[in-house]
Amino acid sequence: MKTIFKLFLILIIFSSCTKEEIEIYEEPKTFNEIILDYVNEIRVNGLEFEDVYYTGRDSLYPADNLMKASQIHCDYMFKNGLTHTWENDREMRDILYGYTYFSQAVEKKYIETPEEFIKVFLSKQCNCDFIMNANAKFIGIANKGEYWCLMLAK
Repeated sequence: MKTIFKLFLILIIFSSCTKEEIEIYEEPKTFNEIILDYVNEIRVNGLEFEDVYYTGRDSLYPADNLMKASQIHCDYMFKNGLTHTWENDREMRDILYGYTYFSQAVEKKYIETPEEFIKVFLSKQCNCDFIMNANAKFIGIANKGEYWCLMLAK
């Protein structure tokens, strides 16, 4: 009888809570997740750069191996300066094995917010071409210090 009463009491307490009173905790998004949200918003809505208009594209999906490859390249640039070449071509080929399309963009600038990143990155037409590439399906984003690397693949 006491057990039934306790269960009844618990049921009353929980049923008296409104949906607004129950807090749902969500992990805050990372810097790179926010950048991905911006990139996908731009891709879906299309982009205009000077006299070039890019029609909307499908969203990109983060890929762990591209994130890893981007981070490896950022670590390398942090030691050696801005470059499109890789320290270890074999390691990168192993990580990127299976993709039918691959491209990367690098940037050197200390950036404090995702909004600033998008503004800086999309200030060059080559980066607009890169981000709006219809061949891309997956993305990797990484940085170390002032070095940034984005990798797209399909």
